[in-house]
Amino acid sequence: YATKEEAETAVAAVLAAHIADEKRRFNHVKDNKGRNHTWAWNVGYHRREAKRAREQVAYHEGKLAVAKSKAKETGDE
Repeated sequence: YATKEEAETAVAAVLAAHIADEKRRFNHVKDNKGRNHTWAWNVGYHRREAKRAREQVAYHEGKLAVAKSKAKETGDE
């Protein structure tokens, strides 16, 4: 910049744009936090979680069956 005043004016403009961008970004995050899920997203999420829960039940029931059979073999019941 040719003069100090030109540099200060440019800095003020960049700073104002940066502050406006930060405010817009903050408000976007604040406004959409937890509220941007559609019904389709909710359906998919709960189906996925139900499937995962069924898989966990099957896994743990299998482990329980093995543990019961081992307990019968050793008489630890």
